[in-house]
Amino acid sequence: MKKIILPILLFCATLSINAQEYMRINSHWYENYIPVEDIDSISYGELSYQKMLPAIMAKDPSISLFNQALELTHLSDSLLEEYDYSYQGERGVLFPGFQSQRLCVLPEKRKGYTAFVEPDSVYAKHGINNIEDLKAYAARVYNEMYPEDAGITDPTDRRNSLNRFVSYHILPIKAGKDNLTLAGMYDRRNNIAMIEKFVPGYNISDWHETMMPHSLMKCTTPYNKRGARFINRCGTGDLLRSDTTNIEGAEIINTNAALNGYCHYINDIIAYDKQTQTVVLDEQIIIDEAILTPEIINNNLRLNMNYSQPSGVYPNGIYLSYCTLKNFNIYSSSTQIYYLYSYGWANFQSDEMLVLGNFDFSIKLPSVPAGTYELNMGCSAYSYRPIFVCYLNEEFCDTIDARDESAGNKKWGFWRSDEELRTPEKIAQNDSLLFVNGYRKGLPNYYGAFGGGNTMRNGYMCMRPIITTFTTDGKSDYYLRFKSVDSNPRKEFHLDFLELTPTHLLKEYK
Repeated sequence: MKKIILPILLFCATLSINAQEYMRINSHWYENYIPVEDIDSISYGELSYQKMLPAIMAKDPSISLFNQALELTHLSDSLLEEYDYSYQGERGVLFPGFQSQRLCVLPEKRKGYTAFVEPDSVYAKHGINNIEDLKAYAARVYNEMYPEDAGITDPTDRRNSLNRFVSYHILPIKAGKDNLTLAGMYDRRNNIAMIEKFVPGYNISDWHETMMPHSLMKCTTPYNKRGARFINRCGTGDLLRSDTTNIEGAEIINTNAALNGYCHYINDIIAYDKQTQTVVLDEQIIIDEAILTPEIINNNLRLNMNYSQPSGVYPNGIYLSYCTLKNFNIYSSSTQIYYLYSYGWANFQSDEMLVLGNFDFSIKLPSVPAGTYELNMGCSAYSYRPIFVCYLNEEFCDTIDARDESAGNKKWGFWRSDEELRTPEKIAQNDSLLFVNGYRKGLPNYYGAFGGGNTMRNGYMCMRPIITTFTTDGKSDYYLRFKSVDSNPRKEFHLDFLELTPTHLLKEYK
């Protein structure tokens, strides 16, 4: 019998060959198959654990209070994985796709985590000097927001105030500073820095769910601080909000990398408190499709199609429905989901999700604070787009025609550019006409593939179909279901982003 000790960076999975069970052990430079019956035990070398995020953080005495809270809540046990070992991918395989696309599947399925941590010196400025002080602080914040859970004292209970405090600091993705927003990334196919695709004067933000149930974190690169990243900042430069209050938020001041994640040191305390929920997040929220499931960022797919294939051929996209996607449910076996890093197309943040077949699938909406929201989707209107129906928690919302006017979508035919309309009155009238017919124009803060200073708002193909209006208590799950009613399974369902906007802001909608 053999005893296997797996060092870092190795991946293992079981498979059957001629009715014989084997353990496949591979990395980017090594692969071997060992009969399962010859294996006595599997253990992981100490070096592997020491490279994981909790161990890297534990070595730093400057964040001792947060480390104590991490251990006390047992959340450190949730940050040890690097791979999904149940997944069996393929390496060196290209699938023929639509429109001569070349598609591959993930060779392995990675996991990762990102922690935002206040040093002890930051806590000291708020009168927090020991773990009991930190517990008291967490109780003041979260017992106000969740009074029904104020009596829960077990720190391992997800409803406990300290557990909420710690888990809000952690994302279930491996996100370096440049993956928190796209401001630091580069569009290699179009040879341009991503920050240059955003209209000057607008902040660049992404919104991420944290490991605290039903919570959302905003990450921002301010328009006038291009190298900075802030957590829960709001004010001048945001896309749409009614409150003009400028809240600085917490800035990332340093970063420490682990094998399966990052620890970002921040200069102020963050919490999912009343200010975050009612002021910071009281705004138009745009969730890029690359953030809807952690598999895209964890496997380094966002704006990155560098999975080399045979003969030096690179794929155009990733066939995602080959693996299980967190936050996605697939109800039809013919549903084919792809993620593509696009170029020359009118896509927000230069990527897209396409779905083919007689599709039927749902996406868990990112959690937002309590309130009433208009739910829209971003997509592009072309003749080869399908007609589909939408449901929210199985309640019918609308039938959406994503085709352009040439393919028979007369409602989208009312679209006119702001440049053509010229006056604010005519622009408002056209916006109102489109709204009555179930659409809004493209986003005003992104140039995309358009030249000459034209934004997606002035792109005819950039539509935002209005799906529904709904009210949430901020503590419940919502699943948005898309189902094809088109006769042609080769038509491409296109998802660029989801958008949730508090309805009280609609009077100021752009």
